[in-house]
Amino acid sequence: MVHYKKKGFPSEGDLVICKVKNVLSHCAFVELLEYTSKEGMVHISEVASGWVKNIRNYLQENKQVVCKVIGINRDKGYIDLSLKKVSSGERKAILSMWKMEKRMEMLVEHISNRLKKDVSEAYKIMCDPVVEKYGSLSSFYSSIGEEGVKAIKLLEIPKPWMGELVLAIEDQIKSHRVRIKGTLQLISYERDGVNRIKEVLSELPANGVEVHVRYLGAPKYRLEVLAGNYSVAESALSEVLSSIESRAKTLKVEYKWSR
Repeated sequence: MVHYKKKGFPSEGDLVICKVKNVLSHCAFVELLEYTSKEGMVHISEVASGWVKNIRNYLQENKQVVCKVIGINRDKGYIDLSLKKVSSGERKAILSMWKMEKRMEMLVEHISNRLKKDVSEAYKIMCDPVVEKYGSLSSFYSSIGEEGVKAIKLLEIPKPWMGELVLAIEDQIKSHRVRIKGTLQLISYERDGVNRIKEVLSELPANGVEVHVRYLGAPKYRLEVLAGNYSVAESALSEVLSSIESRAKTLKVEYKWSR
């Protein structure tokens, strides 16, 4: 069940998640799951390219589909939809966003249970500011992976709710963090070689990620980077290795990296 829904109408050209309610010989009526009390129609001519012999080969009751909004009559409340105008790439992207919406809803419900508050109150207090700031729950959830708790700093949410949201997001980040690791080989033939190697590994750039170095036994060290997603982790790793290589060269320490 979807608890948080958008108000009003979608815009023409929007991609929407729908649930098929009723299939007739020439069209199908669907519920727009992201909107409050909104239904639309998919005409048989908008089901697939070419001639459609039986619409039920494409649409069945209770099936979830991604449609494109191709027409709106606000006065009558009509929403015309197309199935064939949605590409496979668009379908995958929308379904991915839909999954993020569900995860965000689960976060809100978890927080409402911890605070012993009504779920509908929780959605109003927490989701309305999120949608106002980020445009959608999925955009906010996506930004969590990139920014962490920074994503909620500008939200106007009461302190008790804000505190619980921060804790929930931190738990989510910890459970979904990406881990990249490899082995460093650092060798120095100088008398103060140990100190030189320590200096090479000191003050490594972190920039919002976790960087850990563990001694494995001369001359090897385990280097590990933890971040919210692979893109951030790879970028941070590149910066860390660049710093190590530069210092190693300056301090005459032999350097080798392998995954």
